[in-house]
Amino acid sequence: MYFKHFYILIFCLAATAIGLPSAAWSAAEINFKAVAVEFNEDDPSTREAGGLIYRGGLKIESEHSRFGGLSALAISEDRSRFIAISDRGAQIKGSLLYGENGDLKNLQDLTFFELHGLGGRGFPTAYDGDSESIARRPGGDMVISFERNHRLLTYSGELVVELMRPPGIDDAPKNGGIEALTDLPGGGLLAITENLETDTGTRGWLWRQDQWSKISLQKEPDFHPTGAATAPNGDVYILFRKFSFFFGSSVRIIKIAAQSIKPNAHLTGQTVFEIASPFTLDNYEGIDIRQGSDGKNYLYLVSDDNFSPLQNTYLMMFEIKR
Repeated sequence: MYFKHFYILIFCLAATAIGLPSAAWSAAEINFKAVAVEFNEDDPSTREAGGLIYRGGLKIESEHSRFGGLSALAISEDRSRFIAISDRGAQIKGSLLYGENGDLKNLQDLTFFELHGLGGRGFPTAYDGDSESIARRPGGDMVISFERNHRLLTYSGELVVELMRPPGIDDAPKNGGIEALTDLPGGGLLAITENLETDTGTRGWLWRQDQWSKISLQKEPDFHPTGAATAPNGDVYILFRKFSFFFGSSVRIIKIAAQSIKPNAHLTGQTVFEIASPFTLDNYEGIDIRQGSDGKNYLYLVSDDNFSPLQNTYLMMFEIKR
């Protein structure tokens, strides 16, 4: 694939398509290159791992100074558009292109714009703009989690308001706040920290009926939760990562049954996906799930390159086995 030049989109149309607020914040074109990647470069015929089937992936590069650090992902209901949130208070939006076989093939119409805080104002410092995860809400609103200055902001039209803080969130390490956030059927939210530990696991919270209740998530030795997504049946998929200077990176996804997600529960799940080298790996942090018109469920991952030339930004798509 090759460099393409795209122009500024009307922000309101892009926001409506993905379900984000339609505040008139300035957008900027992004010149980019998207290159198709194999799931396993050593064996391109490999397309399955655990409960997932590889359905295409892209390595995305851009010379835009603010492109990168993508820590959260949301896919539109019709799977035609995406939004990715960076941990420097920015948003990247674009269109997803699929081949005749339904595999992810390319991107177009990439735009960049600043994420705004309360009152529609920019964040006073980078410390305040460390956005980490995103959850869709009924009616098209979004909730975005922030760490360092731990909080949750709801984006509704041009209005940005702070959601009640989970009890004890300020006890989380500055760089270990809510990394995994997802919507639940009936208007609930599941929020899980990266590094706030309890006696039984990792601290999280369940939002239902306008109040928080504590939950804990099973520990995955050497792994840390970085994202969460909810399947159409209410099951929740938690994305974990592991990094070692000596042994490299690994990615694991566990599935938590919908019926087990209750106030004060200790959540456990089954591993449905785990990869390490030589599979295409990086610092995967964003995850989302959408159902296709064919009735199949598709899981998407995006990686955070930490703005490092030694890392890559990948957008990957998988089919969840039935």
